[in-house]
Amino acid sequence: LSLSVSHNTSTKVGDFAQAQQQVRVDPAAGRYTVSFSDYDEYSGDLDGSTGYHIKQILVDGQPVWNSDVADAGGETWQRHTVDLTNVLHGKTSAALAFRLYEANGVGDYPIDVGIDDVAGEGFTVANGGFEQSNGWQLSTNSTGVLPAVDLAPDHDPRNVLAAAKSALAGQSYAASNRSEERRV
Repeated sequence: LSLSVSHNTSTKVGDFAQAQQQVRVDPAAGRYTVSFSDYDEYSGDLDGSTGYHIKQILVDGQPVWNSDVADAGGETWQRHTVDLTNVLHGKTSAALAFRLYEANGVGDYPIDVGIDDVAGEGFTVANGGFEQSNGWQLSTNSTGVLPAVDLAPDHDPRNVLAAAKSALAGQSYAASNRSEERRV
């Protein structure tokens, strides 16, 4: 998952991009957590540039975790586990969302937040590895903050040969795992 603001792009307070899905909650589970990896790719020095781009997890529309992109970790994958027991206890389903939120507007502060390997304890997450373009509903309230599911190309030699064969025959190749990108 990619949640981003491009170079030379203006945003306003409250702008956001997110990916959301309805999760099935096991009411018999004693503990509920979500684990995920994130990566903040930015240009330039973020020293002193806090309070602009905020990563969030929301449950049923309410923020339950926040982290500034300028926090420690930066341009390396970080693994997080967030306890959701208090907000999921007693529920059988909930809306889980990953969001990039603009706490302050920017004029040129590019960022690309990557989210991957989402897993739930006590509830089921579909397509937590973002290996397909389904399972998550992408949305934004702005043209400056954009969500996307970026899928890696399929390098299976059998599929590469099948694609080449189709191309040489003047036909399109429509394998289910081919490279694609879905944007809002």
